[in-house]
Amino acid sequence: MTPRRTIEARPTAPVALGLALALAVLATLVWSGSFVTSRALGDSVPPVQHAFWRWVVALAVVAPFGARRAWRQRALIRRHLGFVGACEAAGFRPHQGHAAAGWPAILAMVGAGMGVALVPRMAAVPRDGVAMRELRADRPVRHVVAAVRKGAEEAAATAAVLTALRAAAEERAT
Repeated sequence: MTPRRTIEARPTAPVALGLALALAVLATLVWSGSFVTSRALGDSVPPVQHAFWRWVVALAVVAPFGARRAWRQRALIRRHLGFVGACEAAGFRPHQGHAAAGWPAILAMVGAGMGVALVPRMAAVPRDGVAMRELRADRPVRHVVAAVRKGAEEAAATAAVLTALRAAAEERAT
């Protein structure tokens, strides 16, 4: 028997305006301090070494504000790194400006010039104004879960279907 996983969505708390302003001031101080030190150390420290230490100091200063939350969401971050990498390999950085629940709506937004989307093959139906391009190298992987009525996961028919789905997924992964 496989262990059950529960996915729970919780709304995030809004960031306080004071914290946002403090972080903006902190970023300004870090980068302006970097400019001052680069002018002062220009002759004695090579530019690459200075850039390295500038990034180390910036990370050390900013990390306490987001490291704990990033660690808690590491699975989500890891899952989206492939998507971001695929976009950057294609020559752009993704920015989510819109959201839609269904593939027809997403494809309609793409057709209207509102952005691009990674679409599963089963939703890639021809549509006017939308060009579909298959990703060949470093294909993103889609993770799916089987949803069954609570208490029915132990039924023989459901167990057989879940076993067949696992076998198909393992066969496809190899």
